[in-house]
Amino acid sequence: MSETAHLPETARRLNGRFAGSVPPTLEPMMLTLLRVTYAAVFKTVCDLSGVDHRRASARLMYGSKLTLDPAWRAASDARAISIYLINTIANVPQALIARAVGVDKATVLRALSRVEDRRDLPLVDALVTAAESIMERH
Repeated sequence: MSETAHLPETARRLNGRFAGSVPPTLEPMMLTLLRVTYAAVFKTVCDLSGVDHRRASARLMYGSKLTLDPAWRAASDARAISIYLINTIANVPQALIARAVGVDKATVLRALSRVEDRRDLPLVDALVTAAESIMERH
């Protein structure tokens, strides 16, 4: 079964669960669930935008060294939209997203700001809307 097939069920499980703080005893389980959810959302966003998710994941490992590379920018945009969707649809706190995705809190904040600023662009809005509808379908 592909990661995308788990997306609706996982998103449904997460919806509203992170509105408050996570008890320390449940945090490892929640981080694992959130990592699986992020991977599924990231793959979905990459598929919708025509980006190979495996190559995108590999590109993101190089960090800011490749910011002028169009493939790295596409991967970074897919990560930003995935972070945005997890934050807005599942109400996951930014600090928990940062730990699950493996980035710092500032990266999560920049990703959220970047997507919010670009929602006025028709292509970005269409991509975010399509990914949201897939996540909320079930």
